[in-house]
Amino acid sequence: MVDQHSNGGSDTPRPAGRSARDSPTSPRSTPSTSPAPIGTVGTVGTIGTVGTVDAVRGGTPAQTRELRARGRRSIRRLLDAGRVVIDRRGYHSARVEDIVKEAEISHGTFYLYFASKDELFRALATEVADELITVAVSLGEVSPESSGRDELRGWLESFASAYQRNGSIIRAWTEIEVGGSDLGRLGTDVLGAFSSSLARRVSPGAAPDLDLDTASLALMAMVERALYYSTAGQTTVELSRLLDTMVGAIHDGMFGHQPFAVCPP
Repeated sequence: MVDQHSNGGSDTPRPAGRSARDSPTSPRSTPSTSPAPIGTVGTVGTIGTVGTVDAVRGGTPAQTRELRARGRRSIRRLLDAGRVVIDRRGYHSARVEDIVKEAEISHGTFYLYFASKDELFRALATEVADELITVAVSLGEVSPESSGRDELRGWLESFASAYQRNGSIIRAWTEIEVGGSDLGRLGTDVLGAFSSSLARRVSPGAAPDLDLDTASLALMAMVERALYYSTAGQTTVELSRLLDTMVGAIHDGMFGHQPFAVCPP
């Protein structure tokens, strides 16, 4: 059955989000022909409920009117179909025709909510950013003791899990991201949230001569790239071993321990 649109009613406004720190460190963009890391230049984004009808974003056409629940469900179906098609065909080969066929929604209904494939993808990327930022701010206190390592390990596991769930969107995002674009700024929000959260949670016991903001940014950039290569199948290192190594690098580096040891394979 082809879904038809409905309008009227009102949506609950989404609250403005915040980063994990008042002034997150933002890396500068660097031109590159290879996929860019998540995060280049920009400001703080939003934190919202991900994966529910109320969190659904439409594109430019949907902003001109209020939507009933049925309209938001149609947007959700289009977003879910977009994920499937991008995962199957890649961003550049995905077509609006493929998305509406997967969603079992007409072309006309698609254009009631999104002006283009690009707008739908930006909505998907924003949802992924919300999910990742929610993980970022979940980090508890990281102490120099073994409990601090355990906290870091659980946090990075959550990051890796969210990264893998959204792998096709993140890969497309990094491939098409331009530093000054909305996607570039959105990426900065994510990286800034993770690095700010890490800096805040390790600060009570960190090495006194350590520049926490810079160290946190460098370490989380390392983590993001490692997860990208793992999710994209560009490394043969098992994820568990990768996480153990990164936990050691972060924990020992932040607290000034002896160089961390990694168990042999």
